[in-house]
Order: sequence, then C-alpha cells, then structure tokens
Amino acid sequence: MLRLRVLKKDGFFERIFKGNDKSLKKLGIETNMNIVAQILTEPEDLDDNTIVLTMRKRLVEYQTYGKYEEWKWNAPAEPNIRDLKKAFIEHKGFDIKPDSIEFAKFISYEFHWMHVNFEIFEKEVRSKRKKGGKKKKHVPIMDDIRENLRKSPYIFRDGDVIGYRLESENQDNKDDFQTAEDEEAKQKYILEKSKEDAEKQNNSGKGKKEGGGFQILTDF
Repeated sequence: MLRLRVLKKDGFFERIFKGNDKSLKKLGIETNMNIVAQILTEPEDLDDNTIVLTMRKRLVEYQTYGKYEEWKWNAPAEPNIRDLKKAFIEHKGFDIKPDSIEFAKFISYEFHWMHVNFEIFEKEVRSKRKKGGKKKKHVPIMDDIRENLRKSPYIFRDGDVIGYRLESENQDNKDDFQTAEDEEAKQKYILEKSKEDAEKQNNSGKGKKEGGGFQILTDF
C-alpha cells in the first residue's frame, strides 16, 4: 500500500493526497510538485477530516524531544485546543486531565516551537483589530476569537511536527519548548543568509558604469 504526499523544500513531509477512488486531477496534483510515495505496512483510506501529525514527546530535563510518532487525528471541522488535548490523551491512554498536557507546533522556517495556547489566538485578534482601526472598539475581544486549529495562526495540516509536554515534568513552569539544536541551526542559517546577501550585493555592482567609462568582465 502506498501513500502519496507532498515533500516541502525544507525536507519535511506535508499534504497527503486522500481518497483512494479519486483521479489525479481531483486529488489536486499539480505540475512541479515534489511528490513522494511512502510504503505502508497496512492499508489506509483517510478522509478529509483526518490530520496526520508527527508527534514528539518533550524531554523537559534535557531540553529536547524524543522519537517521532505518527498520529492520525480524526479532527472535527473546527478543532480547538481542548479537542486536541482530549483526543491525544485518549490516543495515548494517559490517565490525566486536559490541563496536564501542553503542545507546541514546530515552525521549520523559523527554527521555533510555537506554544499552542489560547493567548496566541487572542494576540492575533488584537493585532488584526489594531490594523483595522476602531470599527470594533466596543465589541468584546472574546466575540471575535475563533479557536480553530486549522486556521491561522497554527494552520494544522498533514506532516506538522507537534511536541507534547506532560506538565507533571514541568513543575517549575520554566520550559519554553525550544532546543539548543534549533537555536544553533537558526544562527547558522542567519550567518549563511547574510553571506549570500553580501555576495549578491557585490556581484550586482559588476559591469556597471564607473567614472564615465565601461568595464568588460572576463571572469565567466
């Protein structure tokens, strides 16, 4: 059994093409897409509501994460944080309350783990209100919040890497989900990017008119 899915530029898997009875056109496969085929050990027929996530346990003591574990979440149309917590607790068989577990989504292009909490939704709404002026000045902020994990700012989708933390292992409440490896990779990326930008800037000056004359380039 094969599973077809999109491979992103950063090397992470993304969208899964669901519906075994659909044509390639109906699946939405487009030109120049990077498609990979995963060999499965058992048949699967995913519906459009299922989000296939890659879960990793937060190892608080070591400030890193454990092994990758795939989880097929049959999420509701507009899943909220409590839906996520209840479903994952049931999936793992944990004997804990929803408030005893926290999640973070890995944003690969930022080398950052974004804590999945209600305050992020509230912050986004406040930011949109600020940009939109004073039209909703007298409308309570809670009336505008739509806690939907399929939408911004989290946009849960197939292939997302989600870290989960048991709060019993974070008793001092100091863990921020980040890792030294991600910070190191981020700094390395920033350094390489600055070098590339500097080279582009230097190369852009080649062949330009200088002192009223012209220049013939021979280094090609």
